[in-house]
Amino acid sequence: MIEAVFEAGVKSGFSVTETFQEKTDRKEYESFGGLESVHQAETDRLIVRAFWDTGDPVGFVLSAIDQKNIGRSFSQIRSLVKPDRKKNFAHLLPREIQKTPLDICDHSFANVRDERVREMGERVNEALISLPGLKVARFSFSKTLRKVQIANSHGLLAKYKKSLFCLSLTFSLRDNLVELGETRIFVDQINPERLVSRAFNLIGSITENQRVEARSESIILSPEASALVLREFSDHLKMGGGLAKRNEMVASDKLNVVDHPLLGQLSGSVPFDDEGVQSGEKYLINKGYSIAPISDIRTAFAHRKNSSGNGFRDERGIFPAIQFSNLFIKPTSFSLGHLMREARRGILVSLLKVKESGWGQGAYLFSAHGFQFQNEEIGEPVHFYLRTSFPTFAVRIEKISKELRFFHARFNIGSPYVLIRGKFNSEKIFCV
Repeated sequence: MIEAVFEAGVKSGFSVTETFQEKTDRKEYESFGGLESVHQAETDRLIVRAFWDTGDPVGFVLSAIDQKNIGRSFSQIRSLVKPDRKKNFAHLLPREIQKTPLDICDHSFANVRDERVREMGERVNEALISLPGLKVARFSFSKTLRKVQIANSHGLLAKYKKSLFCLSLTFSLRDNLVELGETRIFVDQINPERLVSRAFNLIGSITENQRVEARSESIILSPEASALVLREFSDHLKMGGGLAKRNEMVASDKLNVVDHPLLGQLSGSVPFDDEGVQSGEKYLINKGYSIAPISDIRTAFAHRKNSSGNGFRDERGIFPAIQFSNLFIKPTSFSLGHLMREARRGILVSLLKVKESGWGQGAYLFSAHGFQFQNEEIGEPVHFYLRTSFPTFAVRIEKISKELRFFHARFNIGSPYVLIRGKFNSEKIFCV
């Protein structure tokens, strides 16, 4: 079928053609209010990107893949779009891929059946027994097997398989709800008891108490909180997103930010991106200095650079766009206790939510819940507001811990605990 696509591309006047085929096998279990449901779906989609000698590429998506539909689709895009004389990046599509051993497929995927899912639910209920009042309002578990194949008329042909298991739980305590999830490559990595414990701690920090210690000049963001901040500001780390020129100081010298697609057993890992570009560990910020933003082939070509191997497709668009794989703040050797002693007093932030964006100079306002602390003693739960922008967040980092955790949302993002300096203003907003 790939050969049929390439032949049809040549007959339609295209000089280079690329195919991206993705097959998925997904099964989802859900329980809500005592009602249980199971959904299963298999998909097979072929995405074609075709280049004339000049001008921007055109493309189409097929879910019913046969020669007739392929020929009809090429005829449609040829008649609807005419190329201009602008040079394109067809010559930059890779011609080969080196084999890279990467542990991203659970070979027990087919054996994860209903009994295993029910066992997870039982483990959740058993963990709840010791936490009075905490309940599960919604239980959801899914397993997905992706089979990806990339080819182009330069001679490239490569494929991989990847499994993803996701457990998502919505917890309730009194009038508060918290949704937590884990997305992992291997089913044995899913830990329901850990989610229950995290939920209890997070809900315990939710309060209307705003009597914060005004003298506090330090906050410690939990891995979950700091990962959310990194995710919200991640566009700054994409090519064209405003990251400073190479080797300019943009952050605290304690900060190292990395994107790494070749970390085994992590949900963002892939042997190559959706354009067939391979890469490894990439420092975006190294000891406070800007190194290089991530890019796909199209954006890198426009900036006269090489792609970083971060071109990925999503369900909304047929062409690759810039996206991260495993983006994270590098951990250090310090413990959480060391950060608390260093701060002496402050707030340990367990939960952040975006309240407002688009404040002056790209600042965000976050609603924050956490616990006041002094030295290593945890005190009362408090609620306050945090105002920060990416430049000030990055510059005000004082210490980073060793407890690295990852959270999956569109891409995989990780962070340790992060100690940040700032001050409460007259409106009792903590400004960083």
